[in-house]
Amino acid sequence: MNPPMLKIELPVELLFGERVQYLERTAEEVRRQLESFTGGPVAYDSTALQALDEWIERRTRRGPLSPGERVQIIAFVGQMFLKRHGGFWAVREERGRRSLGVVCPLVGSSRHLQFIDLTGQVHRRLKEGITASLTFFYLTTSVDLQGQTVSE
Repeated sequence: MNPPMLKIELPVELLFGERVQYLERTAEEVRRQLESFTGGPVAYDSTALQALDEWIERRTRRGPLSPGERVQIIAFVGQMFLKRHGGFWAVREERGRRSLGVVCPLVGSSRHLQFIDLTGQVHRRLKEGITASLTFFYLTTSVDLQGQTVSE
């Protein structure tokens, strides 16, 4: 008998091994940088995202973020989702663009996963400013993941 197939919103490539370890290390570096920025302990929670939003606001006043800084932000936000909701790092290609994100399970389903496009959201955050807050994005997406019911 074959195990049930996972159903993911769109075709994605799941990441494993060294690529995941790199993202985990990068997220931890960001967490430590946020501790230095705030002067206190920082956990993987919405308070940390508030600090990250503030750091982004201050940093972008000096000029655009480097690609490396963008990856750092994506890694930290991704770890937030994975620590709270479980799931996997993934890459999705759509219309010739690759987006790094996570796939997280929908509450009430052991097989249905939703891709969360972190590359796109960080791009929106940098383009639109605080009105595209990562804190707000994380909280509303978390509610969506917990509030959807899927029949198996």
